Amino acid sequence: MVKRAIGLDFNPSHIHAVQMSRRAEGFHVEKTFFDDHPGQWDTPAQWIQFLFSEHGFDRRATVACSIPHDRLFFRREQTDYVDKEIDDDTLSADIQDAFPLPAEDKVTAVCCRRISADHTTNELVTTVARSTLEAQLAMMEKSKARSTRLEASIFAVFSSIATNHPEILAGPAILVYTETARILIAVTENEQILCVRNLPSPCRNPKDEHSDSVDVSELLLREIELTWRSGLEEKIPETTPLILAGRAAADPELRNDLGRSLPCRIFPVEPLARAVGSVPQHPDSSFCLAEGLALRALRPDTTVGVNLLQSQALPKRNPIRLKKQVTYSFILLGVIATVYLGGIFFRLAKLEGQHSDLQSEIRQVFLQALPEEKTIVNELAQMQTHLQEYQERSGLWRRQSSAQADPLDVLHTITIHTPSNLGITIQDLLITGKTVRLTAVCNSFQDAYGWQRILQKQTEFASVDMQYPKKPSSSDAVQFVMVLELETEL
Repeated sequence: MVKRAIGLDFNPSHIHAVQMSRRAEGFHVEKTFFDDHPGQWDTPAQWIQFLFSEHGFDRRATVACSIPHDRLFFRREQTDYVDKEIDDDTLSADIQDAFPLPAEDKVTAVCCRRISADHTTNELVTTVARSTLEAQLAMMEKSKARSTRLEASIFAVFSSIATNHPEILAGPAILVYTETARILIAVTENEQILCVRNLPSPCRNPKDEHSDSVDVSELLLREIELTWRSGLEEKIPETTPLILAGRAAADPELRNDLGRSLPCRIFPVEPLARAVGSVPQHPDSSFCLAEGLALRALRPDTTVGVNLLQSQALPKRNPIRLKKQVTYSFILLGVIATVYLGGIFFRLAKLEGQHSDLQSEIRQVFLQALPEEKTIVNELAQMQTHLQEYQERSGLWRRQSSAQADPLDVLHTITIHTPSNLGITIQDLLITGKTVRLTAVCNSFQDAYGWQRILQKQTEFASVDMQYPKKPSSSDAVQFVMVLELETEL
């Protein structure tokens, strides 16, 4: 199954959306969308639904969007030991007064970690208000999008550059990303972001009569030098890569000014450079943010960044959705309980039916064994009583006449030594004293003599004689009389 992701970049000046998938040949661009007049949409949720309904974006794809630049804060934290990481309690204490956010409303996360030459550990920490995350989640849920990532813009842009231009990130580099209202400056080293500056953009505003006097190039030069010294504490070496993304990549005058004033090599970012599929012929330079968001969702393990939804202080779930989940859980438990109880009652009914059949069989055996009994109270108890009486009478009779055999023992001996394959049927049996006389039929004379030989081998009988074996013309069965003399010891 192909994994798809959608990167959404929406701000007051433009809207970008990229749907990508990860395949064997690389990252495939399936759909793109651009609108530089977002004012026609009342809410971001409306144009997200417009992407799904009118432009065919996949509703099942993972959606990644960025936190607004002015709502996200960065700070470098430092420890003295290489093996000591900053935990959540340390973060909360250190940034208590560093950011204009209430302590109970802060969500913090460690983005990058770097060990310097003096054996100190520097970590880049980001902070955002919990209410901001809740607002972003509410917007995504309203648009019915499957949002699983809320990222910082600078890491999404960095992921786009690492994918399209990995050769320029081998050593220290400077990254500048500009939009209509914001400027992001970062110092990177070996595919790690060391420090980030988030600044308002001094772009010309027609309503501001003083905006003409603002020089964007001078502001960038000053902030680039300050950010570099904050990250590496040294001067900018010659031929240091200066990566321009967003609107800065499409401004040749700005590139010339920075090239003359800084000892850097200028690299304008070309978004979607290594992607295949439905790539626009001349993609807007600001597409790199939406592309980076999609890449972060497709391969979060190989790109740099942090998903703020998985930080140590997640925002609360939507109570409406939580209520639905609880309701569905109770419904499922009710169905399971109903099925379980139904199975128990079914087994109980089956056992009751079997008990009724067994009682009927006991009644039939009782009537066959004791037909003279007219009053039936408890079949098993009454049959047990009669059996005990018979055993007592049989024992008394046996003691009185020790020379005679017990009729039950004689009958048992004859029965167990009558093979079923001979087809012997006993029609009459008479036990008198030491003699047993029985009349029987079988299929052939051979079977009759075979049975005689079997009985002759038994020690209980002194002699076994066959009398009057015959086969009537009116029947195929052989009739005979067997006379057995009993041993006195039996």
